[in-house]
Amino acid sequence: KKHKKSSQDDFVKDMNNHGGWWAAESYTHIVGPVALQFPNSAYIKAMDNGKFVLGAPHGDGQGPEPEEILMAMKVGDGKISLKSGYDKYLRLDKSGKLVGVSEAVGAMEMFEPVWEDGKMAILGPNGRFMSIDDDDFILFNKDRVGPMEIIQIRSNRIREDMKKAEIPDELKGTLDQVETKFVK
Repeated sequence: KKHKKSSQDDFVKDMNNHGGWWAAESYTHIVGPVALQFPNSAYIKAMDNGKFVLGAPHGDGQGPEPEEILMAMKVGDGKISLKSGYDKYLRLDKSGKLVGVSEAVGAMEMFEPVWEDGKMAILGPNGRFMSIDDDDFILFNKDRVGPMEIIQIRSNRIREDMKKAEIPDELKGTLDQVETKFVK
């Protein structure tokens, strides 16, 4: 019983450290607004030219900036598509760099979050993992996962297990008030 409470405390602490954005722990969590965070507390950031770079690292309590928020949609087979704030789907260019230029989702716009031992990396449509280059551009060029390929997908969506039990209005109040509501 005690273990459940501490993992819940850790979840809430981590979420508060990231401005209310929690780390996805399974494919089912990846839907709606998301931000992709690298190990240095920096998120990938959309630029107005369609390219993606690593944003500035965030301090405790800070969530992602608007340019760092993407919309995730499940596309089946454990894969997701991602749409930037510029209303374009993300894909890989010929050199494996991440770009937000597509109007629709095809094979090149599908990405696969891969979990192992509680850590996650993102596999691109080219069969390689997401990383960053020396100029902080986001690209998919790694055949295996190293420390800088471990990503967290964060969401600020309300999860089912985060909802408080809702008490219907008929059951709120003192016993006399509740009984009166049922008699009416």
